[in-house]
Amino acid sequence: MCVRAPRWVDILREALSGEKTPTYTLSTVLSTPSGVFPRSRSVVHRAVVTPSPSRPLLLTTTDIRTPKADQLHINANTAAIFWFPKPNSQIRVVGSTYLLPQPSHRWHASFARDMGDEAMDIDWDLERVKVFDSISGYLRATFVRPVPGSPMTSYDDAEKWPVTLPKHGEADGEEQKRLVEEALRNFALVVLDPTEVDFLELGPSPDRRTTWTKKGREWEEHIVVP
Repeated sequence: MCVRAPRWVDILREALSGEKTPTYTLSTVLSTPSGVFPRSRSVVHRAVVTPSPSRPLLLTTTDIRTPKADQLHINANTAAIFWFPKPNSQIRVVGSTYLLPQPSHRWHASFARDMGDEAMDIDWDLERVKVFDSISGYLRATFVRPVPGSPMTSYDDAEKWPVTLPKHGEADGEEQKRLVEEALRNFALVVLDPTEVDFLELGPSPDRRTTWTKKGREWEEHIVVP
């Protein structure tokens, strides 16, 4: 057992450092009257933050209006999978995922409750704005498009949408300022709180596989058969 940062954090950080735009597959659960169905999509990894050494958190982002946001709000159970071609390795993460929307959003208050006091040493509202400013101007502009997944009459409709937006506080003129504020209102942090990690190394011969499971505030590490 370890009460310090689990070893997988450094393994993940090292693997991410070799990626220009690190992405992973994020899977959520869609519950409907006719059954429960998995939903997966690729997302861009934004950061690893550690409110305490034994609680590393993975950050990505979403538009709060998307079905993904509803799915995560209803059921926080999530799985993520990273694949790194160069070292020929895979990292699977299982845990709970929490959404941080703008402060006036109806889900905002539940974030602190779900995350617990331990994680609240971080100024999460400031972190949300920092991540918003760190993404490209093109991606910031996507948050003022119509609701993702809503019908379009023609592909030409997209010609009316803003192509790029500046960082928060750097808008030039009232209209651009309005658009940036609208984009930030729709922008949400997605915080993945891992409880299980599975690291598969296909580079060495023979293959290697290591798992970590969180027990309270400690992580148990085990070598297992690949």
